[in-house]
Amino acid sequence: MFKFFFSFFFLSFFCLYSQINIGLKGGFNFDSMGDLDINSSSLESISSKSKTGFHFGGFIDYNLLLLSISQELIYSENKTGFGEKSLSISKIEIPVLIGYKIFGKFLILYTGPSFQYILNQKSKDLNLDKINKNLTMSFKFGGKIMINRIGISLFYERGFTENEVKLKNSNNNGFLGHIHVRPNQFSLSLNYLLKFNQKHEDYLMID
Repeated sequence: MFKFFFSFFFLSFFCLYSQINIGLKGGFNFDSMGDLDINSSSLESISSKSKTGFHFGGFIDYNLLLLSISQELIYSENKTGFGEKSLSISKIEIPVLIGYKIFGKFLILYTGPSFQYILNQKSKDLNLDKINKNLTMSFKFGGKIMINRIGISLFYERGFTENEVKLKNSNNNGFLGHIHVRPNQFSLSLNYLLKFNQKHEDYLMID
């Protein structure tokens, strides 16, 4: 209980006295979720290969001295391949990240959890059942470079818990195997600030 009230007080104080930046972001995901396991006597497993997905959304940054708290709302579509077959997963992500400004305060290093709700999963080549867990959480860390209103960010993300989607047979009356869909991805984003309240020394400014 004490930890809860301390965290609530800290976040309230931070948001009340910080400067706020609001912006948009979008970019690409490179995800290799997990293997495709086929039910058989030999338990055949096909390794996943990273494919390019995309994401877009918005963010709010609360900045106070050398610290930054970033809250994001992101739509993401992740893709991965298994030989000639592929899988696509659409989801809503809400990362809550704590950052520290270094190198003249224009480079910010972030870390924190990302809460996700999986909207759907689809494949042209695989007969998919419902995913095991729609609500998941992962861990993210990375950095963002800001120059005036434009920024570039790079993050690595890994899921906390296992998740999977089962493969149905052609008659839809049994299962052939399952695919591990725990996030294991890099994301590269372009950021643009809509509301820019930072002091000039906080980001690298170019006239």
